[in-house]
Amino acid sequence: MEENKQYICNLFCKALQETRQFDDLEALEYWKDSELDLEIVQAQFIKGAVITINVKCDSGIAMMQDILKQIL
Repeated sequence: MEENKQYICNLFCKALQETRQFDDLEALEYWKDSELDLEIVQAQFIKGAVITINVKCDSGIAMMQDILKQIL
């Protein structure tokens, strides 16, 4: 089964937005570029900050763990 990583990011983003710590999280955008061999998630915050997270070869749960590690 192939996981829909953008869908997972959307659900995870909504859960994080419900917390006090991440109520300023605007979006988690998943990007895959096969030509450049990249898979990243960009965490976008209301005041303009953007954090880029490498999620190459991650499963859905590993992707969520990597996102949380980088934005904490």
